Amino acid sequence: MKQNIQKNILIPFILFTIVLTALLVTWSGFFIKTFLYEHEAASLYNQLTNFKTASEQLLLSHKLTDELARNSNDIKRIIASYESNYPSERLYSVYRYNQSPFQINSKDTHAIVKHNDNNIYLLQKIIKKNKASVISINLSKFVSTYQSTSNTIGILVLNDDLTIIEHLFSRDLTPKQLDMLKHNLTYFMSRTSPLKLSKKKVDSMFIRSNENPNIVYVAMNTSSVILPVIIQITIGIVLVILLSTSWVYIMDLLIIRKMTTSIDILRSVSKKVAQGNFTEKVYIQSSDEIGELALTFNQMVSQLKESTDTILHQKEQSDAIIKSIPDGIIVTDFNNNLIIANKKAEEIFDFKTQQNYSKNISHVIHHTSLREHAKYLKKVKHYTSELSYTKDSQEYILLMNSTVFHSHKHKPMGIIYVIRDITHEKEMEKLREGFLRTVSHELRTPLTSVIGFIELVIHSGKEQFSHEQQSCLNTALHEARTLKELINDLLELSQMQAKKTNIQPVSINVFSFIETITNSLSPLTKGKELNLINDISDKHLMIVVDKAKLRRILVNLISNGIKFTREGYVKVSCKEEDDYIEFCISDTGIGLRDNQQDVIFEKFRQVDYSSTREFEGIGLGLSIVKELVQLHDGDVRVESDFGEGSSFYFTIKKKRNLTAAMVT
Repeated sequence: MKQNIQKNILIPFILFTIVLTALLVTWSGFFIKTFLYEHEAASLYNQLTNFKTASEQLLLSHKLTDELARNSNDIKRIIASYESNYPSERLYSVYRYNQSPFQINSKDTHAIVKHNDNNIYLLQKIIKKNKASVISINLSKFVSTYQSTSNTIGILVLNDDLTIIEHLFSRDLTPKQLDMLKHNLTYFMSRTSPLKLSKKKVDSMFIRSNENPNIVYVAMNTSSVILPVIIQITIGIVLVILLSTSWVYIMDLLIIRKMTTSIDILRSVSKKVAQGNFTEKVYIQSSDEIGELALTFNQMVSQLKESTDTILHQKEQSDAIIKSIPDGIIVTDFNNNLIIANKKAEEIFDFKTQQNYSKNISHVIHHTSLREHAKYLKKVKHYTSELSYTKDSQEYILLMNSTVFHSHKHKPMGIIYVIRDITHEKEMEKLREGFLRTVSHELRTPLTSVIGFIELVIHSGKEQFSHEQQSCLNTALHEARTLKELINDLLELSQMQAKKTNIQPVSINVFSFIETITNSLSPLTKGKELNLINDISDKHLMIVVDKAKLRRILVNLISNGIKFTREGYVKVSCKEEDDYIEFCISDTGIGLRDNQQDVIFEKFRQVDYSSTREFEGIGLGLSIVKELVQLHDGDVRVESDFGEGSSFYFTIKKKRNLTAAMVT
């Protein structure tokens, strides 16, 4: 890893150095091309024009001498003034024509000759007062005065066909340079356009004399000044590369290695922490960012250890709680893949959580009812069902309550199944119901005889009993009849639960039917500031229903409302829908609490269980209502505000076959 980090850091520096070098080389080439070559050409041109100006003045001096001098003495005096311009060189000489060491044609006034001393001279013949004089100018000495470290200055003497007769330069030329000069001269003499400075390398320049057409001035770049500049630029680039390399080395030595070493320590400790060793610490003695990182890392490990210990402790507590729950508990994700199950659930369904973790429970628990149960949880949040389960040739009845739990973002996370073995409870319920049916049957026959004898005594001995004895007999008859009603309720409820109740549907007028019931129950409101209201708006509404059972539903609900209401009203209304009619019995009585509304329809449920309760009854009235409504494929519910009253709603389907049916 250390090498990888060094590569990741060093490679960009190396690439940067390469790119910088390439940029410098590119810039150097551009600089040489656009500036140095042009500067060199301009310098060569300036030197050539200066040489040409001086040479032209030298040539012009012959004409001036011829024009100004009147005799030979004037010639010598003028020549002496010219020589003062070149104090270090003796360029001028004056001879009498017959004493001149140079041979000049008598017809020529001027000539360029090469003397025995290998110098080239410019000769001018001047005749004054019939005396001829020869003026010589040493062109070789003149040219040699123009010394340059990089350029060579010279004069080319041409004949009429433009071939070189003589040439003289400020320094000697090689044969190769001389051949190149001749080639460039040919190109120059063929040009018609004026000279332009080039941005490319210039080897030589030519300017033709204005005074003598056979003379061409030349300047050659024999030793370029660009080479030292290139060397200097190269040295600069090398220095930049060396500095960059040194900087990279220093970075690697002082920073990168220190950083990679610290990262290696962090990596090593991180691996141990990832394996669960939270006692490891990072020891880096540094006050910079790396030291702060190490300190923060150690704090993070400490907090992680505390959090992990807390989570493990909470998990142990949760596991202990789940194991100690007597009911079976299974927790899955939302796709029914097993997460956890307690020992009770494992015993019921005979499986092991560790061996089946993350498997779908349909593959772990092979039961059709369980699959059907799980399907409903895709639609609802809570679902309860009973299922029978056979294990070791013994049948068990299980009650399964399932709840979908959500994340804080209300996204379904999983399902909790709570399984309770209710086999014993079911058996006890069957025994209790059988006992109630038996007792009810056994009690109803003698009770009928008791009621008959009491009625016979009352009617046959009215004149024989005192008022107090008559009151006692009436009380006994009332209590006997009440007891018979309770027994009848128990028998009827047992028959409905045993699916032995007949339905005899007939068509009735809803308004008239309810009006009859309210009139018959109106005596119950005596002694109370209570109104019994028939609030059916449609007096022609018809319904097909079991008339006796509907009457029992309404009587139970209305009498319940009267019993728990001291003042106000008990109102009966209904609402017609497409397929059913919804009845509502509302009152202004004591109302129900929220927790009472969930259990009020269960058997033997009373709002007040105290021995001094105000209202009589054993809690069967609403249970009978629920069973009778369900016989008609309807639903029953209650809405109530405690202290303000209650509203009981139940539905009856509008269309029903008029033929009597047995509910099975």
